[in-house]
Amino acid sequence: MLTTKILKTTEELNRFITMQLENGGAEVTLDYLQQAEVRVTYRKSNPDIWMGGYVISIHQKRYLDVLPQDTRQAIEDKYLPPHKTAEISCIWKNRAPHQKPQGFEVAQLYWFALQDGMLTGRPILLGGTAHEKIRRIQMIVFRHLAFSGEVNFYGTSHHVWIYYCTRLEVLPGFVNYVRMFLF
Repeated sequence: MLTTKILKTTEELNRFITMQLENGGAEVTLDYLQQAEVRVTYRKSNPDIWMGGYVISIHQKRYLDVLPQDTRQAIEDKYLPPHKTAEISCIWKNRAPHQKPQGFEVAQLYWFALQDGMLTGRPILLGGTAHEKIRRIQMIVFRHLAFSGEVNFYGTSHHVWIYYCTRLEVLPGFVNYVRMFLF
């Protein structure tokens, strides 16, 4: 069983940045993390080994920041009003040998992130990726596609997908995820 910890110190956030880059593959800035809620998961028997992590942000929307302003504004107007949207980003799993989360622990990591997203009180949860495999998995829960296309993603051109779900869709979507990957 995993538990979570909110990261608060600059030292912890810098460690998160390193773990995110090594395990999630994307750069993240300290400024972004400082305005958000940053969590890691760990086994109670070994709290110094982080099994995974994620970020919940109600202010800055990292996925929307990479879009041209007119595209972003159109998406916010149509699907994602800023005052109603919480972003779940920077989800990563530890890939080190003997430290990888297993089966149910992966589901726990995703559930913790979704739960914390819902606890913001915002009715819409936002996610995104530049990886097709991750998109297929996450869109089991985040079932509405808001954007698909090429963007300059922090200095490199990538195809990205930005998607969302409502709070009411989280539980049925997560049950479908569990059924597909654990049974």
